[in-house]
Amino acid sequence: MDLKRNRKLNQIRKKILDYYQQVEVMDDEIKDALNFLKRLNFFTISTTNLVFPNDFSLKYKKFSFKIYYADDLKMHYVYHQNKKLFFPKSMTPKHIRKYYLSICVEQDAHSPHCYLDNNFHVNDGDVCLDIGAAEGNFSLGIVDKASKIYLFEAEKRWLEPLEATFDPWRNKVEIINKYVSNKDTNEYVRLDTFLKSERAADFIKIDTEGAEEEVLQGALDLITGKKIKIAVTTYHNYDDERRLTEFLKRHNFNIQTTNGYMIFLSDPNLSRKYLRRGLIRAQN
Repeated sequence: MDLKRNRKLNQIRKKILDYYQQVEVMDDEIKDALNFLKRLNFFTISTTNLVFPNDFSLKYKKFSFKIYYADDLKMHYVYHQNKKLFFPKSMTPKHIRKYYLSICVEQDAHSPHCYLDNNFHVNDGDVCLDIGAAEGNFSLGIVDKASKIYLFEAEKRWLEPLEATFDPWRNKVEIINKYVSNKDTNEYVRLDTFLKSERAADFIKIDTEGAEEEVLQGALDLITGKKIKIAVTTYHNYDDERRLTEFLKRHNFNIQTTNGYMIFLSDPNLSRKYLRRGLIRAQN
């Protein structure tokens, strides 16, 4: 047990519980999250069940999987939905175990971070944009359905493993090493600029560490007056849910937030809003 880590996590847990004692009006899902936090203690708390204060997170306490090594590529990989998902050479098996566990938890069907569900999904033949792809787990999950995937990832450490992961589908997966934003520079690109001469997209997934609104601002031609689905994260900044809701409604999208709440421990402004919705699913 990491005593120092547990001590810090419990301090955060207590701050959250103390804060919400002063809040008079709460929805039932906030109450459920707080009741979950109350049941945790110094010995049972983990980063996973603090980030995802819901019973579903507990089943990952004993979650196990095998990590493989590709001698020819000198990279480790796991099987994700029966497909090889590669990781950077710099990542050790210990790091990979922790990282892959986190993405499995966040994409659990009961997670507020889950991009898709039975009523909001990628259809056969869709053109999809994966904005902020990281290791590419989202695109790997839809690669058999999509007719084309544009996969945007600015961090160079992911490029080699992404090429390895999607090599079997290189005829329909294009990897772009740029940030997606509301401007065009050597490092940044607007979706409207990138897709100017291409077929319009059918599905956009956006997870860009707090720059989600800038991505949408650079895609007004793409999303205006066209039938499209957008899954966009809303937890990186304390007011993301409000701002992104207002933006999408102004552009005639029907929106639905995922169930439950998250606690984004990496935000230095965490205390401004502890419990946050994880995702908006929008369609017009």
